[in-house]
Amino acid sequence: MRGDQVTALATSSELVCAASIHVVSGETQTKVYAGVSIFKPFNQSGRTYTTRDGLASEMMQCLAADGKTIWIGTNWGLNRFDSKGRNWSTYTEQDGLPDNSVNTIAFRGGGKVWVGTNGGLCVLDRDSESFSVPDITGPVDCSIHQIAAAGDQIWLVTVRGAVLIDALTGKATWYTTNNGLPSNHTTAVTTDGRYTWVGTSDKLARLDSHTGELLTIGEEDGLPSNSVKALCLDRNQVWIRYVQATGRI
Repeated sequence: MRGDQVTALATSSELVCAASIHVVSGETQTKVYAGVSIFKPFNQSGRTYTTRDGLASEMMQCLAADGKTIWIGTNWGLNRFDSKGRNWSTYTEQDGLPDNSVNTIAFRGGGKVWVGTNGGLCVLDRDSESFSVPDITGPVDCSIHQIAAAGDQIWLVTVRGAVLIDALTGKATWYTTNNGLPSNHTTAVTTDGRYTWVGTSDKLARLDSHTGELLTIGEEDGLPSNSVKALCLDRNQVWIRYVQATGRI
């Protein structure tokens, strides 16, 4: 793998992918090299791809893998890479993205790819390669940092709060400080359908979808920090990344 720092990871049944950067500091200038490394476990082969191959930008912000297809969110559009045919596609505002800066990617049934950008939310139909704005109640036109899907629930992480979308009805429910979140600056989300954990810049929140109870957890409850950066659900445990530590509950 090319690079000193791994900035994103993604896996599928076929591939393991990593985005990385390598910084070389010289006497007169600093050069940054970046690429996406794709490893195929079944035959122990791998290769790194860069802007010379078709990557839209060295500023890679997210990765997602679906079978043999890799999706790469950059600050200059969305890349789709077919690792079997080694074909690259790039989607930008000219193709229907709300903004070229892509922060998060998630998959749902029916060949739909949900994309969160600095300018809002959109859905890509893989067959027609066309973008549309999902038919939901109330606009979500702010910067979206993460999308998490579980069944018919789709969660969005934004700087204005967390949004729960019912994929069947299109109903959007906002969670902010007005209804219990410790901060509107949400940073991460993970869900198993019943319990949803929302990280914010000021404590962690857990929503029980059965009872509607919203619980907040912070340093006074044993967390090493109130500022949550990332969340990952592993069976019955929630892994939490902070600025300088990692923990679980």
